[in-house]
Amino acid sequence: MVSKNYQTAEELVLDETFGEYVRRTRPESIAIWETWLAADPARASLVREASALLLALQIKPQPVPEGLAEAEAARFLEKIKAPPRVVKLNPAGRGWLGPRWAQGLAAAIALLLVAAGVWWLGFRNPLVVYQTAYGQTQQVQLPDGSQVTLNANSRLEFRQHWAADQPRQVWVTGEGFFEVAHRPAQGSAKFIVNAGKVAVEVLGTKFNVFNRQANVKVSLNTGKIRLKVAEPDRTEQVEMTPGDLVEVAKAQTVVRRARVDAEKVSAWKQQQLFLDQTTMHEVARLITENYGYQVHFANQSLANRRLSGSLSLASEAVFFNSLETILGTEISKENQRLIFH
Repeated sequence: MVSKNYQTAEELVLDETFGEYVRRTRPESIAIWETWLAADPARASLVREASALLLALQIKPQPVPEGLAEAEAARFLEKIKAPPRVVKLNPAGRGWLGPRWAQGLAAAIALLLVAAGVWWLGFRNPLVVYQTAYGQTQQVQLPDGSQVTLNANSRLEFRQHWAADQPRQVWVTGEGFFEVAHRPAQGSAKFIVNAGKVAVEVLGTKFNVFNRQANVKVSLNTGKIRLKVAEPDRTEQVEMTPGDLVEVAKAQTVVRRARVDAEKVSAWKQQQLFLDQTTMHEVARLITENYGYQVHFANQSLANRRLSGSLSLASEAVFFNSLETILGTEISKENQRLIFH
């Protein structure tokens, strides 16, 4: 639970677990802060302000290509192999300027030089981050011309420049639809979407990736992809063909394989939501993930009601009005809380 009574966005930003909640990286932190928010919906504006501040200020560790750090370290260490010219201020070797201090200084300088080299590599090829707000979708063009449609409350990260001889990589949290461009024959054609510990390997295709608190779900529209699921003791590989849906639990096990209408799964891009015997409990989770509202059912039997058909996502008002009509109930809003009566 949250132990402090936070009053300002700056205080929230300094809380490590709040950062994990905003970046959706730790389920325990997500649960703690969602409970804290549900206890007092008036906190929603403070959370939005702090989230925006954190995303604007955060400095993300820059991943370095395999072997590069070691190569840079070797290069710098070669430069310092020759013994330095030292003016001996204390010939007896006593005191704080003795030989041990000089050796320590040389080692510290070497580490600083390596760190500076790695930092410079990240500076020359910065990380690009797109973050959608609740209720917002966004089109993103990647450096190779591939297209990504981000769903609401989703995040996409990638390097600004992609080398021809390196795999193309992106990281997604939330939900995104990918239309991957074929890369010319020269160089690496591999395209990798990282969703938690699930890696989706592509050569050129259209597919949907869902990566939120519960599970990772991948559905394939066209082409062919391979999933690599990093389980505790091994890596499981799953080949997918059009119409396949694979669901992976956060515990990193494949929990479901099914045949689906992939166009309906990714229909949110056309502002449509298709339901197929979907419980209102599942719809409530979608509302929380895409619109930021906590859902309360005045009658708990309503949570188990199943819906089939399509709903328009053209706007928040249209979506909720449609739900009211289908369910024959009234929905009231109190700050960031929706009540189904």
